Amino acid sequence: MKILVIFHPLAEEEFRNSFRYYEQQLPGLGLRFEKEVEYNLERISEKPESFGFDFGTYRKVALDNFPFVIVYRFDQVKHMIYIASIHHTKRNPSLKYR
Repeated sequence: MKILVIFHPLAEEEFRNSFRYYEQQLPGLGLRFEKEVEYNLERISEKPESFGFDFGTYRKVALDNFPFVIVYRFDQVKHMIYIASIHHTKRNPSLKYR
């Protein structure tokens, strides 16, 4: 059964803003950021329970080449992954959870 991935609206906004920022810094860098996020979303979709708990029921995956983590929850019953944030690691950590 395919797992549904749903973004919190602010997580989607964080992703778009970060993509634009990196693309403005260096053309193509935003695309590298996007590919790394997509790669990690695939990893999460394939094995959502293989990543450690961060806080309560939230799990996180760190990106390799960018200072971001993807924070998510997995609902086994609904076969759904809820992306709470794509969080820059230098920002207030309490903002990761929604």
